[in-house]
Amino acid sequence: MKREEYNPLEISGILGLSKWTIKDWDKTRLPRIIARINEFKKRSWHRNQFRLLKEIAYFIGKITGDGNLDNKFTIRFISGKRIDLITLRKIIMNKLRIPKNKFSSIIKRQNNGGKSYLLQINDALLGRLVYGLGAPRGNKTKICFNIPKWIIKKKIYSKFYLQGLLEDELTTIKFRKDRKNKFTNIMLKMAKIKRLMPTHIKFLNNIKFIIERFGINCSSVSTVRTNIYQNNTESAYFRILPNKENILKYRDQIGFRVNQNKIRNLNICCKYVL
Repeated sequence: MKREEYNPLEISGILGLSKWTIKDWDKTRLPRIIARINEFKKRSWHRNQFRLLKEIAYFIGKITGDGNLDNKFTIRFISGKRIDLITLRKIIMNKLRIPKNKFSSIIKRQNNGGKSYLLQINDALLGRLVYGLGAPRGNKTKICFNIPKWIIKKKIYSKFYLQGLLEDELTTIKFRKDRKNKFTNIMLKMAKIKRLMPTHIKFLNNIKFIIERFGINCSSVSTVRTNIYQNNTESAYFRILPNKENILKYRDQIGFRVNQNKIRNLNICCKYVL
């Protein structure tokens, strides 16, 4: 039977460390390699693989959503609420043992659509790890990527990945203003340059697949015409069918982790329909 998980040596290999380097690290003459291994061990990433991969699945989902991983392995997260980034920072520090000095201050940004907040993590070791395990790097509308196979294969990893992605990209689950007993459209919609649309549709179908594995019914994936404000891009989307059963299953089986607005609205909806 094919293994579905990485072992510590495989994870170390993703960071550019061979098994011989891990075994005989104290004999090597490469200071950069020694520093990487020391930090790897200090964070205990080699001790609890299951816990590590759950958190990595979540952060890959966040990077795939409103986050970004650049070519220098710097990670950035954006949110409309400062409190959400404070919560996210605590999770990263506690679960992955990332030192506090690796984080920038949370920066407030003004743009035409209003204000947002930015959290930056200057930690190449973490950046290399999430990239090696499948996080997209660069401008996500201009590159091909998919859900890492190890996340698709294991349901618990799929859950954490969906938490990270959908709390950024899924429309808020709430009641319609004109009809209190009806939900608004629950939609996942993402853009891609035209020539990459076939792979983008495949990616969204995989998202749909892992959502439906939790017993939540979705529509088919559809495309919409080019946005005139975004050169050479198109969007594809699908909906979670807005009914009582799906809402309750979403809360119980997937849920949100740091987005306080979406957590609050989801709980209100579930309380009303019970």
